[in-house]
Amino acid sequence: MRSMTGYGQVETTSPDRDVSAEVRSVNNRYLEVYVSLPSFLNPLEPDIKRLVQERAHRGKVEIQIRLREYRSDLAIHVDSNAVAAARSALAEIASAAGISNPPGYRDILAFDGVIQTERRRDPEAYRDEILAAVSDALERWNSTRDVEGAATLSDIRHHLDRVHRCTEVFAEAAPKVEAIVQEAVRTRFREVLGDEADEQRVYAEAAALMVKHATNEEVSRLRSHVSSFADVLEESGAIGKRLDFICQEMNREINTTGSKTVLPDVQEAVVEAKDAVEAIREQIRNIE
Repeated sequence: MRSMTGYGQVETTSPDRDVSAEVRSVNNRYLEVYVSLPSFLNPLEPDIKRLVQERAHRGKVEIQIRLREYRSDLAIHVDSNAVAAARSALAEIASAAGISNPPGYRDILAFDGVIQTERRRDPEAYRDEILAAVSDALERWNSTRDVEGAATLSDIRHHLDRVHRCTEVFAEAAPKVEAIVQEAVRTRFREVLGDEADEQRVYAEAAALMVKHATNEEVSRLRSHVSSFADVLEESGAIGKRLDFICQEMNREINTTGSKTVLPDVQEAVVEAKDAVEAIREQIRNIE
């Protein structure tokens, strides 16, 4: 079992640059991947997202790439038209101000656009290094998700045991409910008819009333849901949605049992079971 919440970070160093890849995630219904990286590396974004999709099924995943470069292929261009325009402007200023000294290069450099710089960066030259850092960060991210998932699994099993114990309380109470209903019907008949009450009529009326209070079917289905839930817990991959569906079905049977029962101890077990299922659902919201 894997949590949707995790964190992983990797830094690599070379003579040319430092690369940092950071991965963090929170729970989400579907898989959403957001990548933040220097704009010239945008062509690598689809490959980075593919690496995430190979390792995750659900969650909001954020990846941030940072670069610190020590060497760069910097190209410098001199705009001759800008230089000529700057000299012309300076000459006009000198003439108007009565200055005879010719302008120096510093005066010309003060004008915008005289020198243009350009970093020659080919994203393909960074591809292997960036993707390797992201891959390593994702492995660390998965490790943290595995650790949290193991703790979540332990907690879910604890609450599932609570549901199982409550189910057995429901099962043990079923014969008691039948006896209580029969005795209640018999008492009512005797109050009306006295000793002339027909036992067969009592059984018939009790059987009709038992339809409203019997929980044998609910207990059977609830046992099946608990067993199915335990089986799915042993599976790998994305199981969160399936577990949530089974929780809904367990809740349905528990609520029906609560509406039918006439026993205080069963009502207490219903409250306990509903609390356990809700605790399970809270944990499921954070697993894949």
